Amino acid sequence: MGSLITDIDKISETARFLIISLPNEQLSKTSPFAIEKALQGIGGSPISVKKLKSGDLLIETSSAIQTKSFLLAKTFLNNPVKITLHRTLNSSRGVISEPQLLHSPESEILEGLSSQGVIGVRRINIKRGASFIATKHIVLTFNTTQLPSHIKAGYLRCKVRPYIPNPIRCYNCQRFGHSKAACRGKQTCSRCASVDHIASDCNSIEPRCINCDQPHPADSKDCPQWKKEKQIQELRFQSTQTDEKITKVVVPPLVKLKPVTVRSLRAQKASAEKPNVSLPKDQSLHKNEKSSKSEKWQQVKESKAAKRARVLAERRNQELTLPSNRPLTEKDVRIKTKVKTDNDTDSDLVLSVHPSDEDMSTSEETYLKPHDKIQIKHYNILNKIHNGDRASGGVSLLISNDVPSAPLELNSSLQAVAVRIHLHSLITVCNLYIPPNQHVAQSELNNLINQLPTPFVLIGDLNGHSPIWGSPDTNSRGLQIEKLITDFNLCLLNSDQETYFHQPTGTFHSIDLAICSPVIFPFFDLTIDNDLHNSDHFPLILNDNRYHTSISWQPPKYAFAKADWTKFALLATITSDMVQNIPIDEAIQNVTKIINDAAETSIPKKNTSRKKQSKPWWNQDCQQASKRQKKAWNMFRRYPTRTNLIAFKKARAESRRIQRRSRRISWINYISSISSTISSGELWQKVKKASCASFSKGISALLVNGSIISAPKDIANSIASTLANTSSTKNYPVSFLGYKLKAEKLKLNFDSRSYNPYNSDFTFLELQSCLSSVHKSSPGPDNISYNMIQHLSTDSQKNLLYMYNRIWNEHYFPASWQRALIIPILKPDKDPSNPSNYRPIALTSCLCKLLEKMINHRLLYFLEVNNLLHSSQSGFRKGRSTLDNLLALETDIRLSFLQRKHLVAIFFDIEKAYDHTWRYGILKDLFDFNMRGNLPIFIQNFLQLRKFQVRVGTELSDFYVQDEGVPQGSVLSVTLFNIKINNILHQLPSTVKGHLYVDDLYISCTGSHMNFIERQLQTAVNSIQKWSLTNGFTFSVTKTAGVHFCRKRGLHLDPEIKLNDHVIPFVSEIRFLGITFDKKLAFLPHVLNLRKRCERALRILRVLSTTSWGADRFSMLRIYRAVILPKIDYGCMIYGSARKSVLQKLDPLHHAALRICSGAFRTSPVKSLYVDCGEPDLNLRRQMLSLHYYFKIASLTHHPYHTFQLRPFLLRLQATRKSFIPTFFTRVNTILSELGMDYLKVYPKRKNYFPPWKSNDFYYLNPFENFIKSDTADVTYLKLFLEHRAHYNTFIPVYTDGSKVPTHSSFAVVFPDNISCFKLHPSCSIFTAEMTAALHALVQISIRPCGCYIIYIDSLSVLQPLQSFHYHSHPLVFEVLDFYHRLYSRGFTVLFCWVPAHVGISGNEQADKAAKSAAHFFNTSIPACDLKKHAKTNLHLKWQRQWSLETENKLHFIKPLIENWPVLKNRRSDTIITRLRIGHTRATHRYLLFGEQMPMYPHCNCSMTVLHILIECQYFSAQRLRFFRTTVVTLPVLLGRNPHVQLIPFLKSIGFYSLI
Repeated sequence: MGSLITDIDKISETARFLIISLPNEQLSKTSPFAIEKALQGIGGSPISVKKLKSGDLLIETSSAIQTKSFLLAKTFLNNPVKITLHRTLNSSRGVISEPQLLHSPESEILEGLSSQGVIGVRRINIKRGASFIATKHIVLTFNTTQLPSHIKAGYLRCKVRPYIPNPIRCYNCQRFGHSKAACRGKQTCSRCASVDHIASDCNSIEPRCINCDQPHPADSKDCPQWKKEKQIQELRFQSTQTDEKITKVVVPPLVKLKPVTVRSLRAQKASAEKPNVSLPKDQSLHKNEKSSKSEKWQQVKESKAAKRARVLAERRNQELTLPSNRPLTEKDVRIKTKVKTDNDTDSDLVLSVHPSDEDMSTSEETYLKPHDKIQIKHYNILNKIHNGDRASGGVSLLISNDVPSAPLELNSSLQAVAVRIHLHSLITVCNLYIPPNQHVAQSELNNLINQLPTPFVLIGDLNGHSPIWGSPDTNSRGLQIEKLITDFNLCLLNSDQETYFHQPTGTFHSIDLAICSPVIFPFFDLTIDNDLHNSDHFPLILNDNRYHTSISWQPPKYAFAKADWTKFALLATITSDMVQNIPIDEAIQNVTKIINDAAETSIPKKNTSRKKQSKPWWNQDCQQASKRQKKAWNMFRRYPTRTNLIAFKKARAESRRIQRRSRRISWINYISSISSTISSGELWQKVKKASCASFSKGISALLVNGSIISAPKDIANSIASTLANTSSTKNYPVSFLGYKLKAEKLKLNFDSRSYNPYNSDFTFLELQSCLSSVHKSSPGPDNISYNMIQHLSTDSQKNLLYMYNRIWNEHYFPASWQRALIIPILKPDKDPSNPSNYRPIALTSCLCKLLEKMINHRLLYFLEVNNLLHSSQSGFRKGRSTLDNLLALETDIRLSFLQRKHLVAIFFDIEKAYDHTWRYGILKDLFDFNMRGNLPIFIQNFLQLRKFQVRVGTELSDFYVQDEGVPQGSVLSVTLFNIKINNILHQLPSTVKGHLYVDDLYISCTGSHMNFIERQLQTAVNSIQKWSLTNGFTFSVTKTAGVHFCRKRGLHLDPEIKLNDHVIPFVSEIRFLGITFDKKLAFLPHVLNLRKRCERALRILRVLSTTSWGADRFSMLRIYRAVILPKIDYGCMIYGSARKSVLQKLDPLHHAALRICSGAFRTSPVKSLYVDCGEPDLNLRRQMLSLHYYFKIASLTHHPYHTFQLRPFLLRLQATRKSFIPTFFTRVNTILSELGMDYLKVYPKRKNYFPPWKSNDFYYLNPFENFIKSDTADVTYLKLFLEHRAHYNTFIPVYTDGSKVPTHSSFAVVFPDNISCFKLHPSCSIFTAEMTAALHALVQISIRPCGCYIIYIDSLSVLQPLQSFHYHSHPLVFEVLDFYHRLYSRGFTVLFCWVPAHVGISGNEQADKAAKSAAHFFNTSIPACDLKKHAKTNLHLKWQRQWSLETENKLHFIKPLIENWPVLKNRRSDTIITRLRIGHTRATHRYLLFGEQMPMYPHCNCSMTVLHILIECQYFSAQRLRFFRTTVVTLPVLLGRNPHVQLIPFLKSIGFYSLI
């Protein structure tokens, strides 16, 4: 029995296809429901179940365990069952060719290869006469469906090829698919296809095949039917599908329907819904010619399979032969095309076109002459031949006859042809070729675009260069194309792909472009073929993804929006018995179980079944409307009356209206929730989902060691193995491994008897603070999310805190928290078949991460208070950012330029920094920090035995161990990495500066002599390298680079600096923390790259502007501010120092975005765009952000540039050398002087105030909390206050109040014996005034006798932040709390109480009056938050002053003040109003685009302007009187803040509405 089980275990590992048989054909008599239940009872639901012709069941199992369960089954439906393996589906066959095995018998080969999964061996023999000759080819049968690439036969390594047997042909009837023994047909001659004799008796001269009716014998391998059967055999080897499914793939059905794949453009669904496609009457569609009667009779006569094979063979044998004696130089830009070249001849090129795979092909530079005629069967050809003496240029379009099409007549001198085709809908395709040396006017391109009906695709060789589509430089043609795209609001499908190979120089370029209308942009994908096909241009392949049925699977997710949180809190009750007096692992298990059980009951789950791409806007209303439409359609189909037709049309119109409304509401709700943290990719996914475009993120296959892995389980294991190898200790250098082994022998003892406050128990306030600051995060392996923990009851959270404190004090880390779930995400622009190209997204337990968050707060506080982190390390520290390191580098470079010195910077790249972090080294650093007790012990346990699994689809990999490195996805990981790498900056000599942002390190040295710089940097690099050898980090020699920043004239050689005996390469530009620094610090490369990235993001707005659901101005401006502007804003205070000519390259992007959002006409003045959209120009925005960053630095006392000042000689040098660009601080001081803010001081914010473990015991009294002010009389408040004072009659009352007027802010503090009141700077907010009053009251109390005081404040907005503060709270909040605690420690008793304002409380009224009458200024600094608002206000006033000077601007007359006006809900109406306000419309200013004369109005011979048409033209006086009830109107009345309600009807009545 043991051996039997072992055999079954072996079989189960590979077998997945089983046959279930019951005696007496019981399966055919049993209900399918009973069979399904019986299958589930044995081993669960199989992947698929199919009934065979024999009556047996063929099942496909999902795992080895399920296979084993079925094989061990004895009964099925109370009957004895026979379960066997399928004969062929569980195995695979391959061929090896090895001469040295020629004399080895088959039995010996089988015995030698059985350990490698070989279960059958058969040698291929050749028959020669009556004897058989053995060959070197051997057919091997393997026990797996995955064929190995190689196999070892002794010492031989043999390559395994797939075995594809020849098709079976009957020797009786000559048909394929069965043998002579099973034949039921008549005996047929294999030579002439007659039924009256056999081949040996045949006297026919001309052969004829019975299968394809062509002139060759039936046994010929040139027979199309034989080739088709051979193809079936190939698919049978490559697929595990049944023969019937394989045949359907090879032989399409009689109806010519394209398979719906990712490479399909056929609109099956559209044609099913709308069978009759109509085009304009003057454009007739090209369709297939009707076959003759004889052809029809032949089709009836032939069998279905033979007919399909014949048609397929005919189409595949069609070839296009171009004129001989000259090679073809063509560029193929194809919509669904596959072209292969046959270079058998030297002079001619044969191009085989497969109509079954393509819908359209385009070519440029066809080099055809007028007398050249080309005809291709099944294709229509449109071409335009270049007029000249010799063949040159030319464009052509090849359109499949299967695609309805109509040619377009273009009135253009350009080499262009166009056609309208019907795919999902009507699309115009235009093929354009512009020779490189031909001058083309912009008006010619504009004229061509205006002739193309939308939507359209413009493809071709335009010979334009621009960084936007990947060219390193820009030419005049590229600028023309950029303007074309911007003016006509088009989308570019190219990214950075290279499309042209220049053979003389061996360089690649991007000159072949695909441009389309925004409405179809989400549905098309552009790929570049890697094969030149004997040309110098790579083919462009354009695919429509609308019929790609993306099947996505997602793990079960809770619908938190529909959760019953009250029920959840009652069910998820964590009691003290669950967490006390039991092992910690058991307590974790109890807590996890109770939360998950409660969630299953009270939180519904989203549908997790495999489904097509969902529509996020689809709701119940859409569902009901769709059902009504289908019902009306079915009624009309059954009873086609006019009444039913009208009912159907009404139902369809109603359904469309509901869907449009649902889309619009869903999109607006989504846009309202986005912030600047959203990426373009996330937003694109939302846009594509709303547009019903398909996309898939699944991993289909990996290529590992030459073998293709496609099973999800194997893919998961492969990626997991790659990740585990990355963190393996084997990756450390040999020298470090010896040091590591020696160092780890010293055990670190973190036990301590002394008390350290950071080791105290966690407080409930800490837990609440961390819970309130968590972000949305996916749950870990335990399926518990932060949302669930937040909705636990207070008692449950306290018991959870008790469990945390047990883990903290008992020095035990739960085993279940050591596991992580990895979701692999493909890195951008990487090969998806390489397992190392996936970024691991680790999901860990939220329960664990919550505890980590509390510990991390304590650890960071300890590090910051004791100044253990280097001041030049900016990564993940409060108040610090990447801008600090960028500022340091830019400042040093500017100062070196000012002094005419060299600055050399080296930018290091650490290989797999996080994965190679030495864990013992982290603990050793903590030990050296003198950290002892619970905190370091927790980290020690936290880093031990970290395991993970990778999830691909529904499959999980095996568990893998992460040997070294900080755990992925953990809160503590970044802080621990900072600790480990922190010491690297201490290795630098004093002459070398270094700055670090987590693992992004650069060092720099400034000097007048290059030899000095070289010596100092080499010393620094040697020290860093020496440090790395004892800390486990490895620097990448290939990715580490240097830049020599210098503006000195003459030749200056770069220094030679070595890293690991390799010379560090020096480059002219480098990207550091998102900013590209060039050696001249002109920032031109950065601006060009930034513009290219923003242009791609701008396509989102272009697409949305063409939709009915996402084109409202509010949504589009919000998207622009959240997605595109943050890209421009990032680092603008650094790269903003570039020359004006460089920065102006970003302005067209800003203007184009505002035009798209507002719908303004292309010729609209940019200043009008700014005012209309409420967005200032980029220069003002850069000034505002620079001031904000400056105020932030000035407010942080611990910032390295807080006290930055230029030395006096540098100030003199800067004043003398005005051609040099000054440093950031000088630039900001210039802006402050212009705004009159240079005398203001920023209120400093101290580094740390309160430790996380210290509870805030501040509270305030509120005797009026049960009363609503609007519903309570003043007398009642006075009575309550008197009762309160009677209770606290021993406390001295102090009243405070603040006041805010346009000219200043003020506050007052009223004691029984004294009143003090002061003015504050106008920039101070009312909150600052109130908080300053509270602080001043505490200061006054501190100089009075010790006693009891109560401070009355009439602002809850002041008291509440004092009770619940955080790091970003107002700096005065911390000052008040600090002073409050100091008074408490001195014995004072100070209470705070809220009182309602203006209800007759004498002290409060007195304070209010004193604050308003304050006369003396209070000399104090201003908080940064107030200064930021003040700067924004001053910049807005500056903008307003500039706008007030634009008296000739048309919009200025209507909108003299810059303010936000209401937006119309209807996009079209809003666009019309916008264009009328700006004064630029299509009718009045279209002439500017085409270089024409200004149009004159025919009725009065006056210039056509908006003012003339709406106000002045007497021809429309009657209409004005009719709609406006007067003939005298003004533009502000018609187009002001609230446009006239009759304006749109008036425009329609005069015929101007459609011309705007």
